[in-house]
Amino acid sequence: MPISRVGEIAYQPASPAGGTRLQANPPVCNRCWHEITPQNFGRASVVGQAPSPGRFEFIECTACTVVHARDPERTLFWVQHQHGARPPVPFG
Repeated sequence: MPISRVGEIAYQPASPAGGTRLQANPPVCNRCWHEITPQNFGRASVVGQAPSPGRFEFIECTACTVVHARDPERTLFWVQHQHGARPPVPFG
């Protein structure tokens, strides 16, 4: 479930070595909370500082941003969310 019981976007735990916390599936826009699909994916970025409070994925839909991701960022995003993979490098 992407929205927690307390009304917050749910995230997967970071790896023990640290890193970026990805949103739980299905991902939602951090601004409007609409579910992200291949058709409305705007962009993803990494915000926050390591180690505390931590780095996490910030996702925006096409309605909430004028900046739209291109490949390979789009492909990497969907690979991570389809397979629960950890990002090899932070989003840009």
